[in-house]
Amino acid sequence: MVANKSHRAFKPLRVRSAVIYMWLAALKACNSRYRDIIIDESEEMHATLESIPEQLIQRTTVVGDESEIQIDRLVHQQAQTPDTINDVNSDDQLNDDPTNYSMSFLTRSGCPEVQDTSASAVALKTDAHNTEQDDAANDQVPAQPDSLQETAEQADTCINIEQSAEPLNEFEQNDYLLYSAFPRLFPLGKGLRRTGSVPQKDVYHVDNQWHGKFAKCLRFQFLLFDQLQRHSAARAVKASVLSNTVSMTKFSEMISDPSFMGKLEHAKYHPNTAESKALLEKMTPHISLVNRKVPYSAAERTGAVGHLMNMVRYYGTPSIFNTISQDDVYGMLNIRLTLDMRDNCTFPATEDGFAEAMRRQETEFHSVPIHPSALRILLAEEPAFAANMYYKISKVVFGHLFGTPPDCSGKKKSIPLPKRKAGIFGAPIAAFGCTEEQARGSLHMHSLFWGGLTPSMLQAVGGIPVIAHHISNALD
Repeated sequence: MVANKSHRAFKPLRVRSAVIYMWLAALKACNSRYRDIIIDESEEMHATLESIPEQLIQRTTVVGDESEIQIDRLVHQQAQTPDTINDVNSDDQLNDDPTNYSMSFLTRSGCPEVQDTSASAVALKTDAHNTEQDDAANDQVPAQPDSLQETAEQADTCINIEQSAEPLNEFEQNDYLLYSAFPRLFPLGKGLRRTGSVPQKDVYHVDNQWHGKFAKCLRFQFLLFDQLQRHSAARAVKASVLSNTVSMTKFSEMISDPSFMGKLEHAKYHPNTAESKALLEKMTPHISLVNRKVPYSAAERTGAVGHLMNMVRYYGTPSIFNTISQDDVYGMLNIRLTLDMRDNCTFPATEDGFAEAMRRQETEFHSVPIHPSALRILLAEEPAFAANMYYKISKVVFGHLFGTPPDCSGKKKSIPLPKRKAGIFGAPIAAFGCTEEQARGSLHMHSLFWGGLTPSMLQAVGGIPVIAHHISNALD
C-alpha cells in the first residue's frame, strides 16, 4: 500500500504485466522506430514484473520509533531547503555510486563494446574497475568481502541500457532522438515539424496539450531546456565567427598556443593566482560575446543589467517600480491543469463549483484533496503549469495594464507617443522586468515603468500649488 499525493488515502501497489505487454505490442505495431524490438514474454519475465512490488516492500525501512520519526522529518525539511541543495558539492554527486541510491531499479548506460550486456555483469565490471583504481590509490588495500557481497546484491537491481556506437546529430536528427527516447509522448513516431532544434512555439504548443503529458515529463522538459541553451550557444558562436573575425582570430591564436592547455589546467586548480586572473581577463572579452546570447545564463543576466542602465540613461528615472507576485497555490486554472482530464464536460475541464469549494476552504473536491498542503504538492510535482500561468499573466499585465507588450509577444513596431493607448500609469514609453524565484520555487517579477508624469517633472512643480492641484487631478 502506498500513500497518494495527499498522504491520506492509500491504494495497492501492483504491476500489471498484461497492460505492459499490450502497450509494447501497440508501440511495435504503430511506431516505425520500434518495429525491430524483441518483446520477452517468457514466464520468467512475467514473474520478474509481478515481483517488483514485493521487492520494493522488502527494501523499505519502517520508521516506528518517535525519535526516528522526528529525525526523518528533520532530514526531509533540510533536504527541501534551497540552501542545503545549493551547498551540495556537484563533484561529490558525480562521483557518488548510483547503486547506493534508495531506489529498487536503476538504469545504467553501458558501453557498446561490452560483451556481456546483462545488468549484473555491467554493474559488477564497473564496480570492480572502480575498486581496482581505489586499491591502487590506497597502497593495495584489500576490499572487504562484505562490501563485495553488497555490491553484487545492489547490481541485481540495475537495468543496463546499451548505448549505440554512433551518436545522433541533434541538428539533423533531433526528431528521431525525441521519438526514440520518449515513445510514451510520441507513440506514433511523428508529430514534430522540424528535424533540428524544436522551436519555442512548438514547445509552448505541446506543453499546453489537454492531457498534460509533455508538461509533466520532467526528463522531456530538461532535454528541451538543455538543447535550448546548447543550440543557442552554437548559433552565437557561428554569428560571432562570421561577424567579429578579429576577436575570433585572436582567440584562435590564443588557444593554439602549445602552453595554453597547461595554463588553463593550472588556472582550474589555482584560480586565485595572478597568472590565472590574467588568463581569465584575457579570455573574457572573447567568451562574453557568446555567453550573452545563451538563455538563462549568468552572462545573459549580466548583459541585462547593462541594458537596464542604458534604458535609464536614455529615458531617465523610471516613473513606477512595482512587484508582481501571483498566488499560484490558490490559482484556479493552474491547479486544474495539474489534474488528469477525462473529457471536456466534467471537472477539471470545467469549473463545476471548484472556486466555491476553495472559498469555503473545503479539504476535498471530487475526491481530490484541496487543503493547502495538498495544493502545494500538486504544484511541486507539476511546476510547468504554474510557470505557464505566470508567463501568461505577466504578458497580460504588461500588454493591457501597462500598455507595453513584452518583446516575446510578437513583432516589434514603433508607435508614436501621442497615438499610444494609455495604460493604468499613463502614456507608456518603456518597461523593464526581472523574474525571480522565492524560496519555495514560486516566481515573481520586479519591473520598472517609464511613462505618464516623469519624476523630474513632479519634483520640479510639486511645490507650486496651482500646478500640483492639476497634477493631482490628472493622477486621480
